Amino acid sequence: MDENGLYDFHKEMVSRVKAEGESFNWHCDLVIPVMDLERVKMPDVSEEATQWRQKAPALDMYFSHGEYYGDGIQHIIEELKAKPTSNRALYSLLAQVNISGSGDDPIPSFLTFQCSIEGGTLYCTASFRALEVSRFLKVNLEEIRQNLVEICKELPAVETVHLHIFAFHAYVRTVAALALRRPAIDVTSEAQLLRYMQKGDVRTLDELLGGFERSTTVVSSKSLESLLRILQMPDGGLHESLQSKRGLLEPQLKRAIEACGELAASRKGASRGLNTTAKIDAFHAAVQKVRESLLS
Repeated sequence: MDENGLYDFHKEMVSRVKAEGESFNWHCDLVIPVMDLERVKMPDVSEEATQWRQKAPALDMYFSHGEYYGDGIQHIIEELKAKPTSNRALYSLLAQVNISGSGDDPIPSFLTFQCSIEGGTLYCTASFRALEVSRFLKVNLEEIRQNLVEICKELPAVETVHLHIFAFHAYVRTVAALALRRPAIDVTSEAQLLRYMQKGDVRTLDELLGGFERSTTVVSSKSLESLLRILQMPDGGLHESLQSKRGLLEPQLKRAIEACGELAASRKGASRGLNTTAKIDAFHAAVQKVRESLLS
């Protein structure tokens, strides 16, 4: 496999899902020679994939996969060394206790990663409860590749990896999205937002608000509420360029907060569908109006 092998596979899967439409019980297969595992590294998502494997999430992550599966990779290695045909060489990210009562709280879509050896082949299955193919699968492929590099280094007799990916629900998102990362504005303190507004740094505020356009899976109005509180402070010392726009920005922020709440409520009733898509569009449109007013 050449160095673009995983990229080519990913493009093929995106084209396939776009052609088929969203699919249930979706699956795909890929064979990779062990000697090529390093060569097919995906540099543009390698750092992000590494973060997902860490036991502690980065500041802008809701969770990491590593915090759920713990020593799962080492377990797989030790299990395969002791019993190559084991049916227990796997890690599981979720137990029922993580699912029941979780509502719309963020939890992993990556469910299990299982391996077994037959002859010189390492069979590997990765299962997902839902899989966004255009963006998320790319990161998942690199994450899986990193897993396989670590595992195969300890199993020198393995010559080939046969990877099978299963997703209960596979789809392509039409809106560019970040793989479950918090928008930068959500990890910006209210004190820092106040400083931006006191300096009249509307460019930075616009960039921060732009992060909402790529956040569609998990949404929060917390930072919008912070901006509204700051705007309503009688002695906030806001820059004159923002003082003059209070009458315009205040109702727009209130509408954006309302639209965020409507989207959150819609997600409680359905994870997908026309109504949820409409609520996403309405939320993005409301935030866009705030951005336009800041820059006007």
